[in-house]
Amino acid sequence: MDASIMDGRTLKAGAVDAVRYTKNPISLARTVLEKCEHVFLSGEGAIEFALQHGLQMEAVHYFETEKARQEWLEIIQEEEKVPQKDTVGAVALDQDGNLAVATSTGGIEGQLKGRVGDSPILGGGSYASNEACAVSATGDGEVIMRGALAHEVYALVKYKGLPIAEACRAAIALRNEDLQGDKGLIGIDKDGNVALETNTNVMRRAYRVGEEEPFVAVWREELDNRT
Repeated sequence: MDASIMDGRTLKAGAVDAVRYTKNPISLARTVLEKCEHVFLSGEGAIEFALQHGLQMEAVHYFETEKARQEWLEIIQEEEKVPQKDTVGAVALDQDGNLAVATSTGGIEGQLKGRVGDSPILGGGSYASNEACAVSATGDGEVIMRGALAHEVYALVKYKGLPIAEACRAAIALRNEDLQGDKGLIGIDKDGNVALETNTNVMRRAYRVGEEEPFVAVWREELDNRT
């Protein structure tokens, strides 16, 4: 499991990858941000850090589900089956104008041992700066990392002055012939404008402004028809 978190006010960040046993990897990433001199911890070192700071741990079977087991069996039986992705991202703007992003993933079913996805990569799957926006990515991790999509959105907002939604769409289309694959981005800018952009038919997404009713959607047409 991989995770990262970034504070847009200070640009401090914490990231972990190849984590086992830790119940909530995003909590471990936050502990790295708050209590570690380093930004990124991996594997056994990350697990030891979690134990040192009393984070909740679980046995391996806690993370196993029948659905995941069946997906894994299907993948090894059908080599061309599209791997299932499992990423959760969140972006936020508080009342003081501070932006933040958190992204966590269990990776993709059937990935090679040692593979790291985009979620813990700052600028790839996550980025936040009070100067512009906070962005979290989901989709084909290799494509997202090679395109540095989260930082691409930040740069388009900060240096080109694009609205957050337009910046996300431009990042998704970036060098499309070389970076083909599933890409989804959620973002919020320093003025509270929200972006929920994807090149796929399905992306589970939601946002809420203050005490207003939340917006929740799954299918692409729900995004296209949003007023």
